Amino acid sequence: MKKFFPVACIMIACFASCTKTNPNQDNNNNGNNGNNGNNGNNGNNSGLKITSISPTNPYINDTITITGTGFNPDKTKDTVLFGNVSSGNEIALFRDEDDPLQENKCRATIIQASSTKLVVLANNPLNLDMQAFPQLGANSKCVAGIQVRTGGKKVQTSVIPFKRAMMILDIYDGDHHGGPGRAGDSLEIRGCGFDTTGVTFSIGGVHVVPRIFHDGSNLTFYTAGLRLPNNFFGYENDETKSEIKTVVVRNKDGKQKQKDCKFFISPIMKPITVSCRKKSYKYSEAGMVILDAKSNCLKSDINVYVDCNANNTHFEFSLGASQFQTSISANIGQVGPGLLEAGTYSVFLKRNGQVCGACQFDIIKDK
Repeated sequence: MKKFFPVACIMIACFASCTKTNPNQDNNNNGNNGNNGNNGNNGNNSGLKITSISPTNPYINDTITITGTGFNPDKTKDTVLFGNVSSGNEIALFRDEDDPLQENKCRATIIQASSTKLVVLANNPLNLDMQAFPQLGANSKCVAGIQVRTGGKKVQTSVIPFKRAMMILDIYDGDHHGGPGRAGDSLEIRGCGFDTTGVTFSIGGVHVVPRIFHDGSNLTFYTAGLRLPNNFFGYENDETKSEIKTVVVRNKDGKQKQKDCKFFISPIMKPITVSCRKKSYKYSEAGMVILDAKSNCLKSDINVYVDCNANNTHFEFSLGASQFQTSISANIGQVGPGLLEAGTYSVFLKRNGQVCGACQFDIIKDK
């Protein structure tokens, strides 16, 4: 029994010594955490890691979900920045922290936060697009990184192929140097982030096909040129009447933007060419005086006025145009109060009390 006690004491002392010289033996944290999204942050982000983002190929103005570890559930203590990245180096909008001159152009709004997920939205997608990526050129893919900062640590993703901010800016009427669009005019749907192929357009739920699709600059300014048919909104005669129509642009990946825009629904009737088929008619031909009228869209509220002061003949009738015809003929000799007497006749086309075309013809007595 006396021999066993010293041996037991020696064993206890050895075990205590071994335990003291191996602290934290279950702690495998080497300061790097195997963070593939770290992108050269020198292992200073223990526990902070980005593992994925969704969608993986987002638009700048998408809601983006960042998954990882080490985020602060208090979203006011997290910061998420967008910026241009090249070979892992921070450039462009990443470079300044809390710089008031940045005006939050690269800072995202954090919608939700937990220790493993951040849901964010870029505050100012148009400025972000133009400020962060101007040097890439119109045909370059928009690449950027997402950077998360919290608790004095930061971590960022590697290069992400972002899509440019998508939006409809306005409708431009080239025939009238701006202002609301109008049926029959040369129009442009102007915006950003449209696909150059596979993109579709509609106005008021009606599909339209641009004649020209133009990439306007390296800041992703696009114009889709089109000319709406005269009857695109129906056969309304009132050229001052306007309606709000929804314009929709849909990219081939299903992303779409819409904007309510004002349109004048009737085309403007441009000057009319009006003439009689002959300058003079014999009295025996008075029933065959044919008037021809042409324009881009003849309106149904045009009247024909016929006057001859020499024989005191005055009468009027409707031209009879319908559905924006571009040409129409009318037999003046058959709509008057009888056979036209000899004399010089003036013909006026009037719409809303305004003369929109005129010509003359003579009736000559038979010899």
